[in-house]
Amino acid sequence: MPKIPRSLTAMAVNKLKNGRHAVGGAVGLYLDKSSSSAGSWIYRYTSPDSGKIVQMGLGSYPAVTLSQARLMAVDYRSTKELGLCPLTQRLQKQQNKNEALRKNKTFKEVALLVCELKEAELSNPKSIQQWRNTLSTYVFPTLGHKIIGELSKADIFGVLEPIWRSKHETARRLKQRIQRVFTYAKAQGWCSGDNPASDQAGLLDLLGNLKPEPNHFLALDWRKAPTFYQSIAQAKDRGSLALLFILLTAKRASECRLAKWSEFDLESGLWEIPAERMKHRRRHIEPLAKQTIIFLRSLEGGNRYVFGGSNYTGVSLAQIKKARSEWPTTTHGLRATFETYMSEQTQHDDNVLELCMSHTKTSLEKAYKRGDLINKRRSVMQDWADYLNGAQPNDYK
Repeated sequence: MPKIPRSLTAMAVNKLKNGRHAVGGAVGLYLDKSSSSAGSWIYRYTSPDSGKIVQMGLGSYPAVTLSQARLMAVDYRSTKELGLCPLTQRLQKQQNKNEALRKNKTFKEVALLVCELKEAELSNPKSIQQWRNTLSTYVFPTLGHKIIGELSKADIFGVLEPIWRSKHETARRLKQRIQRVFTYAKAQGWCSGDNPASDQAGLLDLLGNLKPEPNHFLALDWRKAPTFYQSIAQAKDRGSLALLFILLTAKRASECRLAKWSEFDLESGLWEIPAERMKHRRRHIEPLAKQTIIFLRSLEGGNRYVFGGSNYTGVSLAQIKKARSEWPTTTHGLRATFETYMSEQTQHDDNVLELCMSHTKTSLEKAYKRGDLINKRRSVMQDWADYLNGAQPNDYK
């Protein structure tokens, strides 16, 4: 039977010099003293698995006291007498604990991780905020604290059902966001089985598969576009000038209002819109009509922004909205006006029109290279500018 060293008192342990010391009170307990006031506890034993000597750390001294170290050593001694390796058992216990913590992710914890991923995917701060707001408002109060792997279709139904009819569009988007959270959790191994928010889970059978009403942007009738053009062309405020440019180019307000002179080559009649202002984050080369070039030359000045003011910034959305406030259209609706006119009143190729709208379609991108269609797109934009300036639609049939 192993010899048990004389049990030292806490005061005696404190006075020990540097080195390894058997402190007694438990077989195999040592203190490695590294200085007069610090050290580390060691439990030394022969492994029942390998027969080799194992040195097991029990913590630092004096953070772990003498009495605490003795209790741990006695406990591990009991484990060894059962034929088990104390270090292996401790590692397994910690692994089980970590596994439990890893799997016991709450819905809120996972949802916030997904929101962080969406921040990298989405460019519009409003969209990012909507993700957080809908989850915080409708899901976190009831399901946020629950383990995501334990949630069921009934839980998701309970969140969506109260707003499924009264706020259907919000509920529909919320369902998609919840589904994305579960998809991420499944990929991480935090839950298993079917995604309770997916259509395949039968959730729509419970909620009712409502078809949302079309939510089109209010658009100006193409027949009124020349009158609209002439009306805003008379104004000289920044909002009207930017609106005129949006109408001539059929581009989004976000792409136009912060346009810089450095993006334009007026000699070649080209406008290079940087990727960060494009909806699909891809650089776009826009051919300009003759009227658009003349219009831009009339604005050339010292500001780096085309529609900049004395504070050297671009024009605001509010200023653009004010400029078209008396007309039955939204700024985005003007793109629909352009597209309708071109589709119904001209014979330009639909694929070319799609590229003029800077729509991203995989099939189109495989078949066409935007740079190869500059001349065709310039022809489209020239026909549009001519029409806005008084030409008749029959001229292009």
